[in-house]
Amino acid sequence: MVNGFPPSRNVTQAYQGADANSSSSAVRAYDSVHGQPSTLPPFPGPASFPLPPALKTPQYPSSAAPQSMNAQARMPGPAPTTWAPSYPQDPRAAAYGHSSDLIDLTAERNVLQSGFDDNEYSLPHNMANNSAKVEPSVFRCTLTSVPQNEELLKKSRLPFGLTLHPFRDMKNLNIIQTSTIVRCRYCRTYINPYVYLPDSRHWKCNLCNRNNDLPDDFCWDPNTKSFGDPVNRPEIKHPTVEFIAPNEYMLRPPQPAVYVFVLDVSAAAVEAGYIFTFAEQLLINLDQLPGDDRTQVAFVCVDSMVHFYQFTSGSRRLPKELIVDEIDEMFLPSHQGILIQLKKNIDAIRAFVEKLPLLFETANSSSNCLGAALKIVHELIAEVGGRITVFQATIPDIGPGCLKSREDPNQRAASDVQNLGPVTDFYKCLALECTGHQVALDLFMLNTQYADLATLSEIAKFSTGCVYHFPNYHCLNDTVQVR
Repeated sequence: MVNGFPPSRNVTQAYQGADANSSSSAVRAYDSVHGQPSTLPPFPGPASFPLPPALKTPQYPSSAAPQSMNAQARMPGPAPTTWAPSYPQDPRAAAYGHSSDLIDLTAERNVLQSGFDDNEYSLPHNMANNSAKVEPSVFRCTLTSVPQNEELLKKSRLPFGLTLHPFRDMKNLNIIQTSTIVRCRYCRTYINPYVYLPDSRHWKCNLCNRNNDLPDDFCWDPNTKSFGDPVNRPEIKHPTVEFIAPNEYMLRPPQPAVYVFVLDVSAAAVEAGYIFTFAEQLLINLDQLPGDDRTQVAFVCVDSMVHFYQFTSGSRRLPKELIVDEIDEMFLPSHQGILIQLKKNIDAIRAFVEKLPLLFETANSSSNCLGAALKIVHELIAEVGGRITVFQATIPDIGPGCLKSREDPNQRAASDVQNLGPVTDFYKCLALECTGHQVALDLFMLNTQYADLATLSEIAKFSTGCVYHFPNYHCLNDTVQVR
């Protein structure tokens, strides 16, 4: 042993004894295996181990004198290949037009500004219309590729969902009115630009690949009012269309439009003066309410009791006021005259709305039984459906669904906000029940004090309605805002 090395082994001699071209050949052979490396390649250069200080350089023949370490670049033959790692490219990226760049999601938070917000897709050429592409503002997926299984989706930890905005572009919306809506008879897919049309009599579904027959009137172009090629139909030309459903898609015959206005007439509501603004705006828009000649309306006022108004059909006289104070066992005082047709009673309705602000100008009730009123109003229009518009200025504190103030005046400026969730599910259950009868509820909140909007907003949230909040409202200060 000489300084730790066996006498029969010299590091420099061992390396120089090998062919310099063999390392280059090994690297080239490694790079040529399937075009991609699977393990680390052989080291392309000589080992740079330092020689021991006491190791004597052996004597070689002059023809085989050892070269210095830096002399390898001057050796005859091809230069050694430099290896650099290369990442495999997804062959589907080019086919679908996606960018093949990689980003670090832990470092880059805004992916859309990194050049990945591209919507270029190459669709198969055998589609009926491979140039039809839906606008991302109308329909979009959070991922550009659907995971193959649920396990892969969980590992990616990426959100997977669809954003859909119906009626986004009303100006360019294609509305189709036909007696027969073409759908696949196996999977019920609607005919679309991505199906295959072998001829003018058949089409193949793009989801289940089953063959279907085209109806005779599908070649009729509603835009040109003539027969032509099926590819000219709006269902094939445009990715987004709107159908006017025929009778076979209706659960029941078309019902009249129904509007019920529920008004808070407690002392705080009268003091805010919103009833004057409501009456003024309703008189302006009364003739513009959506609906046909069968449109129906009703008016209900709420304080510690529920006030109904019974109209006489065809009469111009003011309605009769019916008051129900049994809020725990609410009932309809009459089945006639409360829900009336708008067109036939327009004069009586106008006269009532004009007098409405004066009916409760001396109201002194501080309580409100909104829950009881909503239950009986839902019963009133459950058979036909419709829309209930609620104007509320105080917290409902008596009857079904009564609430108590949860506000702590000392915590108004606290950083930790509390009571942002509902305190009861009464209004949520009521809204879901209304939804089952095609009844929607809108809430206009015009409160000057705490009214527990987190709980009351449930009636609109779960019935496809809307919430409009006007805090600290007074008719003399916020008239322009309300209009």
